[in-house]
Amino acid sequence: PLWINICSHPAVKPPSSTSDGSVPLAVGVPRGAVLSVAGAAEERGSVCDVVVATEVTARALREEGFREELAALAVDCVKEVLGQKQLLPGGHPLAPGFRSLPP
Repeated sequence: PLWINICSHPAVKPPSSTSDGSVPLAVGVPRGAVLSVAGAAEERGSVCDVVVATEVTARALREEGFREELAALAVDCVKEVLGQKQLLPGGHPLAPGFRSLPP
């Protein structure tokens, strides 16, 4: 699987700096990862960082609806960017849908 990690960095402009309120973001290159949950088997896959402004992650922590919108935006952007650059792990397309984990 391909997991998406949404994180923040102060160098990314906040939505308040854009004329239309859009969310500026950067999509990283996928890298290998292992998901390890107590009591479950390890799962190997890839992870891709989506970097947004600090105010975006702060709002996502406060507002569940915004968190879901941000997750959907991240999935769409990862599909678009990695699909165009043919960087999807193993050359496979992303599976439809996503799972939003609580903060």
